[in-house]
Amino acid sequence: MWNSLIDCFGNHNSGKGRHAGMRPRWDVLHPGRSWAMNLAERPEKANEIADDAVSYLRERTPSLSAQFIKAEGE
Repeated sequence: MWNSLIDCFGNHNSGKGRHAGMRPRWDVLHPGRSWAMNLAERPEKANEIADDAVSYLRERTPSLSAQFIKAEGE
């Protein structure tokens, strides 16, 4: 999910020339990085991004081997 649905999970400032962009979804969910506060606000609110994350996880087919996934009732 990180860096595909919720971008900029890393802890470093965006590269040169990217400061004209929009605030990463990560920083909407987890505000606090001072450099991110200088970027343009997103049209999405934190609860909308969180809902997207829940849907993503609910709908995604597990990619782990069946040996690591317990069946219901085990």
